[in-house]
Amino acid sequence: MSSLRSSSRSPIHPPLVVPSPTKSLSPVLRRRCANWKGLVKEIVDELDYLKKREEKFADTNLSTNRRVQNFAWFTLVSLIGLGVWQIFHLRAFFKRKYLID
Repeated sequence: MSSLRSSSRSPIHPPLVVPSPTKSLSPVLRRRCANWKGLVKEIVDELDYLKKREEKFADTNLSTNRRVQNFAWFTLVSLIGLGVWQIFHLRAFFKRKYLID
């Protein structure tokens, strides 16, 4: 680990010479670079589209889950309410018919 920290042991590299893109590139390399730029742009655009689509699907999923949960609560409350009503109604019916006290 000490060799990574000391700057005296790091190798010395010659300065990086970057050629001017207009003077030194051959027409073949320019076409390849243009093709690569086009491909990279297509890939980036596709990834942006996929990201937006995934966000839309996630929102749809959350909305659907919320609706299903609300429907389940409504169903549960309705069943409990109808059960209580049915008990009171049947009790009143049987009292009227003198089958129970």
